[in-house]
Amino acid sequence: MECPKCKKTVGEHDLVCKNCGIALKEKPKKAKGFKELFTKKKSGSKDSFGRKTSSAGKVIGGIVSGKNEKKIRIALLAALAVLLVVLIWVLAVRLSADEGEKRALEAAEFVGQPITAAEEDMEIHFKDNSDFSILNNAAVFDYIYESEDNLEIDDIVYPEWTVTVLKDSSDNIETVTYTNYKQLESDSRGEKLDSRINLDSFNRGARYSSVSDAVGLDPYKIVYGEDSISYIYKYYYTAADGNAQSVVLTVVFDSDSEYLYYTSVNVYPQNI
Repeated sequence: MECPKCKKTVGEHDLVCKNCGIALKEKPKKAKGFKELFTKKKSGSKDSFGRKTSSAGKVIGGIVSGKNEKKIRIALLAALAVLLVVLIWVLAVRLSADEGEKRALEAAEFVGQPITAAEEDMEIHFKDNSDFSILNNAAVFDYIYESEDNLEIDDIVYPEWTVTVLKDSSDNIETVTYTNYKQLESDSRGEKLDSRINLDSFNRGARYSSVSDAVGLDPYKIVYGEDSISYIYKYYYTAADGNAQSVVLTVVFDSDSEYLYYTSVNVYPQNI
């Protein structure tokens, strides 16, 4: 074999040229032994997933150790338990708040039938008079089912909601009305709006969802008849003369939730 530098003959297994001293071959690397391949990783090494680990094999900056993982699992379970309690409470409040409307819907199934049929199926009793004097003096109904909880509106005590029934000439149910007095608790005039609601752009047959979106309010009263459903709203706005104008808006749909018509009536203070 010839030296690449001095061109003199050298041995086949020589690592260095004896004549000029140039390295002829790289020094072979020492292979890792069986013991080195299976020794524990030192601090700052990486595991098989390329994650940095400590001398005890715990992942640094990645998945935590078993002890910390257990703590996190317990914390997550505690958080889920709290969330579940909150959800149950919200659901209970929601169900309670909608009881009157649900009862009204159930009673509406018996329009055209005797009140006794509704009572038997619903397992409740409709009374001839309210427990609240204001309703006996001011409201018009033949039978009433009402909330046991009450509230004050303009210093007068009302039930939170009522389901009232008017009967026809045959003593059968003619209409069922759900009234949610909680809608008027903060202000008996209803919600304050910037201007008067106008539904003239809607044609007969428009869908309930479209008309309801245009109104943008929750009804304080719903009247279920044999062939129609009326949604009644209360609100007020500042008129052109600068005075607050209260309005009762009634929007009527047929039994298929198709729009029929609306009425908008001004409400003025009485006994001034």
